[in-house]
Amino acid sequence: MFARQINYAALMSTLTGKPITEVIDALSKDLPFDWADAYIMMPGAGTEISVIPLGGYVYLFDHKAERVVVAYGLSSKNSMPRDNNRICEFLKKIAGRFQGRTDKGHIMSHAQGGGLDINLFPQRPDVNRGRRTSQDGVVYRELERYCSSNPGAFCFSRLLYNDTSWVPNEIEYGVLYHAKQFRVERITNAPM
Repeated sequence: MFARQINYAALMSTLTGKPITEVIDALSKDLPFDWADAYIMMPGAGTEISVIPLGGYVYLFDHKAERVVVAYGLSSKNSMPRDNNRICEFLKKIAGRFQGRTDKGHIMSHAQGGGLDINLFPQRPDVNRGRRTSQDGVVYRELERYCSSNPGAFCFSRLLYNDTSWVPNEIEYGVLYHAKQFRVERITNAPM
């Protein structure tokens, strides 16, 4: 496996009995270090990782490889309309390379408060659109819907790379449902 596993269950076991606000604070403080350490073991990873707060989320961004490591934070309702022109420009930039085999994916969905620019990446259409023919798509959409329906939910989306490109092979998506349940799923993003 190209991406080091993070033992989320072990971290959660240290937080047993804590109120949800303390659990969120601990996850927000400890996980970025784990994610950065795991990321630098991936192909093409640089060590120039910046912390970029944007909207309600925090992004770890690798300047050398020009790709997002992870986005995390609290979900929120997005009151802004989608900027379809900017999304189309993003699609034009990736179209030649991927020849229509990807969608513009949102690391954090628009409905859960995600924005554009740094928040966009090439994503498999079956996953991005939550198609019923794709179990990964169904799970991915379920997690996004929970976050958009529950403003204030702690969530993260970690991009897992197996080459030097900025196209993740997998997406690790996590949602804290309550102080005792932290659901983390791995979703494939490998080209079809």
